[in-house]
Amino acid sequence: MNKAQTKTISIVIAIIFCLLLAACNDGEAVSQTSMQGLSEADNTLLENNTPIAAERDYETEEIVLEYSIPEQLGDDLRSFIIELEGDLYRLPAPLSAFLENGWEVTENNEGFIDAYSSSTNVLDLTRNNITIYDIDMVNFDNERKAIEDCYVYGIFVGQTYTFWGENERSGDVALILPGGVTIGDNEAEVTSVYNDMISSEELYIRLENDDIIVYEYLGVYNRNIQLYITKESRTVINIQIQNDSSQNLR
Repeated sequence: MNKAQTKTISIVIAIIFCLLLAACNDGEAVSQTSMQGLSEADNTLLENNTPIAAERDYETEEIVLEYSIPEQLGDDLRSFIIELEGDLYRLPAPLSAFLENGWEVTENNEGFIDAYSSSTNVLDLTRNNITIYDIDMVNFDNERKAIEDCYVYGIFVGQTYTFWGENERSGDVALILPGGVTIGDNEAEVTSVYNDMISSEELYIRLENDDIIVYEYLGVYNRNIQLYITKESRTVINIQIQNDSSQNLR
């Protein structure tokens, strides 16, 4: 190979290197620009809401989960603390916390849940002739677990509304949300208690038709709370709450 050929090859390699370097810088700039476009609230939400299937959750050998019974209901809807028939829970909560308070499993559709998985409408819990129907469960462990060793992450109570009529399996359960909102409260009370969240559109009207208004708080990764208010009486007839993130257990 002569000197001219060698020089030509060197120039080509230098050009390719410069192009690759420019592409990397552009990608970095785009990434930085995208992150700068997030508001402070968005960044906080991303930091505090981690899906159960996030890779960084499972890079270590085992996740240490610690559940503690809440000391008070408080007024922050985003805490996912509820008062259920006089007892406080923070979702997700181990099924054992409900069993210790006298609830019994009266219907179980799945005996086990796979590792790092969740399942809806898994079981019914009954206490003193009061039943919570179709509870959602999640397994945070790295191996398949029996239902008794899993966590409750979703509860629906009240008069179920669908476009095809009311669900007969509704359940008359006393569930109170942070701020004191419960079944039977009127719309004015709801909007008063959660005025700040409504103003910031964290709690927004997801659905409105001739019969119903649905207020929803929607966090990332399946964290959500819905309040169904009938237009006939302007009262809350259904509450749905779900949180399948392990973040509340750390």
